[in-house]
Amino acid sequence: MKQLLLATALIALPVGTFIAYQIFAAPTMAQASAGIGDTSAFTSIITDVQAFASNGEIEGAKTRIRDFEIAWDENAKGLRSIAPATWDRIDGAADTALKAVRATSPDMAAIQTALADLQTSLASPVQADALAPTVAAAGLGDTSAFASIISDVQADAEKADFAAAKTRITDFETAWDDQSSALRALDGAAWGTVDAAADAALDAVRATTPDAALVTETLAALQAALQGSKSVMP
Repeated sequence: MKQLLLATALIALPVGTFIAYQIFAAPTMAQASAGIGDTSAFTSIITDVQAFASNGEIEGAKTRIRDFEIAWDENAKGLRSIAPATWDRIDGAADTALKAVRATSPDMAAIQTALADLQTSLASPVQADALAPTVAAAGLGDTSAFASIISDVQADAEKADFAAAKTRITDFETAWDDQSSALRALDGAAWGTVDAAADAALDAVRATTPDAALVTETLAALQAALQGSKSVMP
């Protein structure tokens, strides 16, 4: 157990720097042929989550998978641009794993299956591209609950209350992530548009020194994406 905790600490510290270097360094031919490139930093974190789950330490698993979620979300824009289909498949597997680990009454078998599927997606990016489904455009349906949260964030931002804006946009992030699998299945293109706008808004609101104009711009773009996602996408 002490060895596991030490390994977790050692991995957590350099993960941001390691991911940034490995993913955004000039790609080699090997990386170009492998979808989104080197995913070992992500798989290391999920290995930790699997170890916690195997030991029945669900709180440890929740904490560590949050590290994965943060690292994955922070790199989403760059990864999606490299290989959209690969990113989409891994992101779907990640959503399933996050939901399983965070369930009110965790099912350990379901957790292990979801984490194993996520590891497979991360380890096989080329196959992931080939297997990614084509989803017919159908819109996401009623997005008013999401739009209402973002309206709250906009109100906080207008008052320059960025602490409150950060708290409320985290509510949006949690709700969006919880529904991502179902929404993606409804309309992958519409979901991708909203998700990209959400990433930009999250980055702007959570900046160390928020740029008020950028926050306003990205939140407006997210609202527009949510409104546009209700109907069939062109």
